[in-house]
Amino acid sequence: MTMQRSPAQVLFRYLPGAVFQHEDGFIARTRLIEGRYIDRTVNKSALLSAVESAIARWPTGERRVPLPSSASAGEFVVVEPQEVLWDVWPLTYRCSNSQCARVRRFFNPDQVAAAADPEDGLRCTECHWRLVQIPYFAGHACGEIKELYTPKCRSCGSTKDVYLRDTGSFDTSTWRCRACGDIYIQGTRFVPCACKKYATNGRSFMRSYTVRDHRSHYPQTLSIINLRTSAYEKLRSHPRRAEAAVSGFLEDEPELLRALNELDLDSPQEDRMTEDEWSAKEQSLRSLGFSEGDIETLRRKRGPTASGVEQTRRDVERNVLEVAKGRGILERAALLDPTGLRDRRTVRDAAADASTETERDALLLAVDRAALLGVAELSVTLQFPILLASYGYTRQHRDPEKSTLRSFTTRNAYGGKTPIFAVAADTEALVVQMSAKDVLDWLFSTGHVAEAPASEREARLGVLEVFASGGEAADRVRVLTHSLSHVLLRALDDGQSGFGESSLAEWLVPETLTFALYVSSYQAYTLGAFWTLLHSRVSAWMDHAQDAIARCDNDPLCHLRIPRACERCMYLTFGCNQFNDGLSREDLMDFVRWRAQS
Repeated sequence: MTMQRSPAQVLFRYLPGAVFQHEDGFIARTRLIEGRYIDRTVNKSALLSAVESAIARWPTGERRVPLPSSASAGEFVVVEPQEVLWDVWPLTYRCSNSQCARVRRFFNPDQVAAAADPEDGLRCTECHWRLVQIPYFAGHACGEIKELYTPKCRSCGSTKDVYLRDTGSFDTSTWRCRACGDIYIQGTRFVPCACKKYATNGRSFMRSYTVRDHRSHYPQTLSIINLRTSAYEKLRSHPRRAEAAVSGFLEDEPELLRALNELDLDSPQEDRMTEDEWSAKEQSLRSLGFSEGDIETLRRKRGPTASGVEQTRRDVERNVLEVAKGRGILERAALLDPTGLRDRRTVRDAAADASTETERDALLLAVDRAALLGVAELSVTLQFPILLASYGYTRQHRDPEKSTLRSFTTRNAYGGKTPIFAVAADTEALVVQMSAKDVLDWLFSTGHVAEAPASEREARLGVLEVFASGGEAADRVRVLTHSLSHVLLRALDDGQSGFGESSLAEWLVPETLTFALYVSSYQAYTLGAFWTLLHSRVSAWMDHAQDAIARCDNDPLCHLRIPRACERCMYLTFGCNQFNDGLSREDLMDFVRWRAQS
């Protein structure tokens, strides 16, 4: 049987192995996802690289998805979900008459069809009331799921009159027998698993779930920037990509291709000429008839330099370059390259183009309001190239140390290859760049860094050095950036932006104090709501966010929590790939209070 859902809905709720409540009332399990192959329309190499890093987090014996590096790219297919194929499951039914409630188990759908009356459906053989599925099943961190086992009565040795006394809790619900005076048979709490993994006290037990319990199926998803520009492809494969990415972040060389070309031509500093040597060489070349283009090429290769990528290389330590090899920093370099988001527009751009002085002053006021939250640059784009992908799933836990990663590979489907389900879109986004100087000055005031930076460039380099060193300072920057992202995203859900919190998501690169808030509906069109917000409502948005930092509807309970964050102030329903980990209003409050006093 089949049903159609939006691709994004499928990724979150209906992937193979998921158990769900159908709107027609019965319970089903997804067997297969059909869709169109989009390998040629997405950046497949970037996707497989991200999948490789994600899968590698699981121990070798606990992953059922092959590493892309151990197989060819052709062994994976990227599928955009279009149709869900499902089976009725579980096949254990009980009588809807509470005075009967006898359980009847079937072992395949054909048995159900044969037992059902064409007009009345499935009926209890004892009282003829309607049979309904038991909405419970057992699952284990190894990935297996089972229907609840119906035990035989210890007295009569039969399952014919066995029923489940459902108390609403697996701890207290029990199996009993009607024919033997409601005699107790056993509880429902512990179901053994044959895998013998993740054992407690030497025994491996499944966990009982209701059909609506999301812990029974965790889709393992990731999002990547789906750029296919020549600059991004060259960056990803370049042996010195970290230097180019850092150069863009430090604004030594903002144009990515130019930075990469400089690296291709670059010579060690000791091989370069001094100013006097180059001046003499330049005169000699001109006298010999060399063109200006040839002279410029030689100057870039052998001439003196103290700017661009050379300046980056001179100032950046090797440990910082190791940090800069991360996917997020590379994505940021390509995204904020002048050739990346061609329609990107900042609040300052809007102020410069304002038609009236009143409009310009309002936009500049918005810049000041944003600065109180540490925001140095706020921009909007209608073509944010995001791709959401799911490469497998786990049960009971998301943690690689506590679960087995299962593949979506299905026999006789996808040409025998491993599917990655993905949805790509060019969507609306607000791109936020925090002030590195404000953040480093704050860390200096708290004693987490030894000295305050003298400039924004020095501060940006300092932030990278903080992450290269790790420790508490890096954790505080990570939490600060992530927390501000959540607060600003939730502040958009005020009835005026046109988007609710559940339809928004974040892209986060804390190492560069950069994040984006984007519309996660994954449609091929946008409404321009963020464009309107940037031009007319930024001040109100910032004020709303600042209020949310200071107060939570769950206070004083939330205020007393460690960390200080909850579902009423900071948590996101779907849009956080870190599952709301690493959030704190306390750090944000401390930072904003410090900003107000500085």
